[in-house]
Amino acid sequence: MLAFSGVLRVAVIACVLAACAPIVDGPAERARAADLADSDRLATTLAALPDAIAARASLHRAVRDPLTGATSAASAYALVVVDGDVDATRVLARAFVLAAAPGIANPTVLVVRGARRPELRAVGPFVVERGSRSALIATLAGGLVVIAVLALALARKLRSGDRPSSDL
Repeated sequence: MLAFSGVLRVAVIACVLAACAPIVDGPAERARAADLADSDRLATTLAALPDAIAARASLHRAVRDPLTGATSAASAYALVVVDGDVDATRVLARAFVLAAAPGIANPTVLVVRGARRPELRAVGPFVVERGSRSALIATLAGGLVVIAVLALALARKLRSGDRPSSDL
């Protein structure tokens, strides 16, 4: 019985030490992390293209599994939503994808036309769509008229001698 408790104690200590050991990433995890970081950088670059509204990208480089010896297929895709020239953006996006992943011979690059960006106009401290500018000015003018009428009514009431009650 005493020998069994000693073995059990050693097993518990080994489990605790193993649980506290640092995590060591293998080649597949490191490649996946590098692909994810490069995908994010590529998407940011594609979103900065002229006329681009949004962009998404995904890169997967070929990785050899050290246990099985199998190599995963490399692939890349990019989706760019634009509000301008689709063909010119497609050429630029394809060049960026090929530069980011030179080992991928035929990446998928989709460039689609999205909704037009609204034209914005400044009205004082507000920035609104061009079509909403006159409605905002009318609303602000109406609010100014209401404030002026209320101020005149209060001034007339104070001038006539009726003091407002301060019963709260």
